[in-house]
Amino acid sequence: LRTKVMIIGVDSCKDTQSKKKIIGFCATINDTFTKFHSSTVAQDSNSTVLEKMRELILKSVNVFAQENGAAPDDVILLRDGCGAG
Repeated sequence: LRTKVMIIGVDSCKDTQSKKKIIGFCATINDTFTKFHSSTVAQDSNSTVLEKMRELILKSVNVFAQENGAAPDDVILLRDGCGAG
């Protein structure tokens, strides 16, 4: 690949004790896709994953830019399927 690419993976699950939704987020931060920036977020179960995505993506883009001297040219987002409930 000739462009700077970031690959992001996102998944979520529900914590049965706290009833909160847990979001797992991981993004590559180098050109060989071997270094990562990851985060987890707990939010109310009524909220959607998208409500926190902007914050998580911006943080990862900043980390990528620090590592590479520039933000990624392209971002590939992988999201697990949405389950019922």
